[in-house]
Amino acid sequence: MPAISNAMRRLLTVVPASRLFEDAVVAAAWAPSVSVLDLTRHDGDLRGFDGGFSDGAHGYLVPSSWYDGKVARFNLTDFSSVDTLDLRLTDAGLTGFAGGFTDGDHGYVVPYFNGVPFGKVARFALTGFGNPQVLDVSSTETAFRGGFTDGTHGYLAPSLAMGMPAKVVRFTLADFGNVEAFALSRDHEFVGGFTDGEYGFLVPNNGGGFERGKVVRFTLMDFDIASVRELHLPLIAFAGGFYDGDWGYVVPCKDDSGTDSGKVARFRLSAFDGADVLDLGLTDADLKGFWGGFLDGDYGYVVPNRHGKAARFLLLDFATVEILDLTAFDVDLKSFRGGFAAMGHGYFVPNHNGADFFGKVVRFSTTTASSSTTRTSSTSTTSTTSVTTSSTRSTTST
Repeated sequence: MPAISNAMRRLLTVVPASRLFEDAVVAAAWAPSVSVLDLTRHDGDLRGFDGGFSDGAHGYLVPSSWYDGKVARFNLTDFSSVDTLDLRLTDAGLTGFAGGFTDGDHGYVVPYFNGVPFGKVARFALTGFGNPQVLDVSSTETAFRGGFTDGTHGYLAPSLAMGMPAKVVRFTLADFGNVEAFALSRDHEFVGGFTDGEYGFLVPNNGGGFERGKVVRFTLMDFDIASVRELHLPLIAFAGGFYDGDWGYVVPCKDDSGTDSGKVARFRLSAFDGADVLDLGLTDADLKGFWGGFLDGDYGYVVPNRHGKAARFLLLDFATVEILDLTAFDVDLKSFRGGFAAMGHGYFVPNHNGADFFGKVVRFSTTTASSSTTRTSSTSTTSTTSVTTSSTRSTTST
């Protein structure tokens, strides 16, 4: 099917209202217990990760394009026992991943860049922390950055590395095969995604041209371009997201000028026709430039990527903001990439702290009450667009 022209796109555009919380909160720092696990004391190579996940007993950290192929695992109970799995012993090209997930039996890491964009998905057994396997999806001719699972399939979020086409790719978990893909516009670029069980959502990052700042939604059942809708957020670049049952949330990274942004956006999963925006930077000017986030209980958490100040916000009012300055515990604790919640704690994944790649995992309690106070928020209206697009679909089997 031919691509839709810009003129036709304008005819298909719906412009709902979006609320911007301009004066949402006065917040005090919350005071959780904080612990640090320095992985480099166990293995000097365990630093510079990009994403992580938990199986309920262990935390797993994804080796990034900046260092090597060693997956790190640590025990959540004692927060001290550390194991490593070197994927390069299975395939020398298994380095440079970005993001990962688990289906309960295996851990999966998403291929990104190992000197060039590459397409080898790796998985390993959680029990025994071994038996690595490789699924080569290079035939889709797509680069990736992050992914998620619905319990049946693994989904890979397309990246525009080296100008490769943007295709949404999935594979079956049971046989670690049966690869499918459909093409989006070349102008799309994403960092991660999530699912509510009915739809898959892809989180927009930099991109270019008309497609910048667009969350993409597709139906899991159909998995084709005909089911795709787009929600245009005029805030441009996000990095990761999550949902709480009714709302989807995307984590702010940069604005359209390329400077760090602190504007969290949320949208209703069912309607998918508008967004609310919470500007964390109005609470503290440093609360900008995050990479990844997660939900735990009543709060959403965003992971500091350009500094050491973590933030959480109350899901109920999307206004109450609380701050945790990690550099007050250790000056190295800044610039993380991704995180997760497990067993009443949040975990931040160490990446590069401005001086070097580092390996200090941060753990903090998520159940501690805070002393924040709020005041009534004022709102203003900004525009956002939702549009349905067409393109071609392709299927590849391995």
